[in-house]
Amino acid sequence: MKFCTKCGAPMDKDTKFCKKCGNLVNNNIDKKEKQFTEALDKIDINDSVEKNNHSTIDLQNGEHSKKSKLIEKEEPNAQDLSKTQEIPVQRLDEYSDYNQPSYNNVAHPKKPRNKFLSGIVPKVIAGVLVIVVILIGVFFNRIEAAYYISKCNNSIDETEKIQYATKAVKALDSSNTKDVLKNTLVEIAKDDVDLAEKDLEKVSSMISQGDYQNIASGIKEKKVDKLCSQGKYQEAFNELNEINKLGGDFKSNKNYEDIMLNVVAKLTNTPVQNTKNLLMDNSSICFDSFDSDPFDEIIELKKNGSYSYNSDIKINLYKCKNGQYKLVDTKVINSAWNGKMQGVYNYDTDKKGVYVSYSTNANSGNSVGTSVYGVSDDKLQLKGTIGANNYTKPEDVNNDGIYEILSNSSSLVSQSGVSKWYRVYDDGKAPTEVNGSGKQTSKTGTSSNDYIFKDSDKTYLMEDDLRGKTKDELALARNEIFARHGYVFTDETYKKYFSSKSWYTPNSSYDGSDSALNQYEIANYKVIQNWENK
Repeated sequence: MKFCTKCGAPMDKDTKFCKKCGNLVNNNIDKKEKQFTEALDKIDINDSVEKNNHSTIDLQNGEHSKKSKLIEKEEPNAQDLSKTQEIPVQRLDEYSDYNQPSYNNVAHPKKPRNKFLSGIVPKVIAGVLVIVVILIGVFFNRIEAAYYISKCNNSIDETEKIQYATKAVKALDSSNTKDVLKNTLVEIAKDDVDLAEKDLEKVSSMISQGDYQNIASGIKEKKVDKLCSQGKYQEAFNELNEINKLGGDFKSNKNYEDIMLNVVAKLTNTPVQNTKNLLMDNSSICFDSFDSDPFDEIIELKKNGSYSYNSDIKINLYKCKNGQYKLVDTKVINSAWNGKMQGVYNYDTDKKGVYVSYSTNANSGNSVGTSVYGVSDDKLQLKGTIGANNYTKPEDVNNDGIYEILSNSSSLVSQSGVSKWYRVYDDGKAPTEVNGSGKQTSKTGTSSNDYIFKDSDKTYLMEDDLRGKTKDELALARNEIFARHGYVFTDETYKKYFSSKSWYTPNSSYDGSDSALNQYEIANYKVIQNWENK
């Protein structure tokens, strides 16, 4: 018997291939292998005899010596021989049934694994687990933030409120949590601005620069309110300057007009006026945005001498420089009397200017001119002068948003009595005539399309506009403001009057409140009301 050199399975003597693994067998058995096999057989026989007879068998000296030499040559010691003896026995036991023909004895190649699937499946599972973890984290953060927001809203202690608001932002960085933090700090600022600013500094590392500026502006808004309530208007203006540096809209502050009225009064040494239009009417001063500077410019019209041959008018321009208003330019209109500031209007597309009227003859009210001044590069710039025969207020006669001036000529020399409307230009070129109705809308008309004050929703009314009106006309002018919004009148007089106007459309949902009116309309109806009570 022999064994396969590859798998060790027992094989018949003349077999050429191993039935177990199909290995090619060399029939020329190595001599040493044959000798080794014979030696094993002898050893097995000797062991068997020794066990049966319980005695030692004396082999012939020649044969014993020959076999001993063979054994010594192939197996150096008894221990190695013992190990060698176990090998064929083990293999024989393992493959005792090997010679039995069977299909299962035929070696079959193993089915190869799908390497693609074995590689992608773990990655997919890992990806799903990561997504699940992220979703759990997101939902948990939302729940946690909602909890802290609720605690903040329900807390009455300022320290606790800011702590909960801060924790909400830490849990979830969202516009909602930041709004809660801002509202909390602003609420604290109502009572203690310094504390609110300190708390903001503590959480500044948690929020972006933009969020910090937004919250800081809100806190300073409350500081402005507090300073105004204490009559500290200059300090309040300084805080408006800080809000501007933070990128906030300081002009939207509810105290802005009051602050400017007090700043103007101190700057020009004039009485404090209650409204912008009274400031213009009583003091010939206005403040508005004439250029790209975020701060309003202040323009002042002053008499520059007595009523003599050399009398003239001086126009001063003040601009905000480093948080303080300073005089930066002055223009003089020579040989001018009775100077009046007619108002601030658009003289060109998106260009505001101040319209100044004056007389060129101390003894004549008919020789009147109107000059328009704009602001550029911190300078007053004359845009044009129109000769006129009265103090007619500028009008937007062709409804293009640009205000024209009524005149007999485009120079200061009075010409024919035919009235024409002229407009000026930003580049200072010669004024040109504009086609328009030419009708003065400051007088009550009978047309179905006319207004008593056509632009009472766009500009502030002046004393000159109201002077000479009867109380009935003033009442109609005041109600005209509300009629524009569709107020439904119950008084028969007003109902009949406004129903005859083509522009009037009744709106039953409008209750006549100020919420639907703009700043011009609110100021104008109050001024008219004051004149009615005179």
